[in-house]
Amino acid sequence: MKNRFFHLLMIGTLACWSPQPIFAQTDVTETYLKNPSFENQFTDWENSGMQSQTNTSFQLKEGNTYVERWTGQGGQVADCHVSQTLTTLKNGVYKLTAAAQNIQQNSPATQSGAYVFAGNAQVAVGAANDYSLEFTVIEGQATIGFKTENATGNWVACDNFRLYALNNDLAEIQEELQRRIEKGQALVSEKMQKDVLKELNAALEAARQELNSTTDDNMAPVAIRLRQATEAAQTSIHAYQELQAAIDKSLEAYGDGTLNGAAEFHAVIQEAQALAENLDANAEDLATAVEKLGTALLAFRIANPTGDTPAVVTDTRYARGSTMAFGRSTITGVPETELVEHGFCWSTEPEPTILDNRTTEYIENNGHIYVLRNLTPSTIYYIRAYALTKGYAVGYGDAIKVITIPKGTITWSYNNGGDAESNARINAAVGSAVEYWNNLTSIQGLHLSVNFGSGTPTADCRAPTPVTNAQVPSCTKWDMPSV
Repeated sequence: MKNRFFHLLMIGTLACWSPQPIFAQTDVTETYLKNPSFENQFTDWENSGMQSQTNTSFQLKEGNTYVERWTGQGGQVADCHVSQTLTTLKNGVYKLTAAAQNIQQNSPATQSGAYVFAGNAQVAVGAANDYSLEFTVIEGQATIGFKTENATGNWVACDNFRLYALNNDLAEIQEELQRRIEKGQALVSEKMQKDVLKELNAALEAARQELNSTTDDNMAPVAIRLRQATEAAQTSIHAYQELQAAIDKSLEAYGDGTLNGAAEFHAVIQEAQALAENLDANAEDLATAVEKLGTALLAFRIANPTGDTPAVVTDTRYARGSTMAFGRSTITGVPETELVEHGFCWSTEPEPTILDNRTTEYIENNGHIYVLRNLTPSTIYYIRAYALTKGYAVGYGDAIKVITIPKGTITWSYNNGGDAESNARINAAVGSAVEYWNNLTSIQGLHLSVNFGSGTPTADCRAPTPVTNAQVPSCTKWDMPSV
């Protein structure tokens, strides 16, 4: 049993607390939350980037386990979250409380970027404490949890989620619906697709009718419809705004139309302008227009460069698999500070340019090794290095011919014999390794069987051919085929 009496005594220290008296609260944690203190690791939780921990460093943990994200002192944790969607909730006002922290271990300063959240509400998390917030349910469900977004701390942790029902007053439930109506109504005057606007208006009208109801029996479907219509409207509005921003940027670059390639560039701009006024356009067409404008803008700029052009040499040494290739280059002739981009471009035709396909991704090993992805197996490509300056002067190295190999067909299975966390870790490790093999080799017809035994400190992966051992993170021991 969790020690809830202690946490009730701590109510005065909560970061955000309900004005309701304590005796008005009803603890509904066991009714709706599953595994609220992570005693079964991440079972029933959606986890992205957090780890379970059983030490005593987080002093507010309840039971044996809490969850955390940590990096070295002075660093900042990456974005992560853990969440659970609670269903069959009765409409009403609830309070969520969780033990949490977001700290920088080498500084007493308050950190930012971590939150306990429920529905549309959230409360910022700083020093180790209980954090609470109130939220109103009108859809019969809500997602609760902990998240970081650009957090400044190097150690975040959470545990012991608790849920309290405060009241199911119809007036407060209708107030939440009214807030959502106002949010949706504020979008009506914005540019969006006709069918999206039609559904938004219909959802708003249904919600207004629901405000006159004397019960909340039909509230959930009305609220869900309004939320979905509002989200669709926001997406549509953003698509038109993104296209208009691309048009404005292109018009600024176009200027008086006297530069090289102006006629071709202007034709693309006009096409985009016509689409921006078409309220029957679909989302894919709007996104394609933005991409097309971006390509046309780049082509226009590199047709009218300023400043020195980099001297680029493509290293004739390369590596390639079925869907990936790797190359090196040397760049001279301009200061490194003048470069805005450098990488490799490729095409199935000789003399590729950055208007075909390009990558700036690289790994560091005695210099940059550029990574080309999403190639087609068994295909002839031409690849070459490039460098682009702030003045859009682009320098190219010589093109080299690269032929990708057939894609591997390795398959695998795992008996999922460990706990939930171990299974997730091993599945991810094996899946990732096999994906690399298939994208970098042509191994055919091999199946790997992975097994987990309780008390065995390794996970064994067996292949039906002679094998050698190699170490793989998160899966400790493999037997890999000799190639």
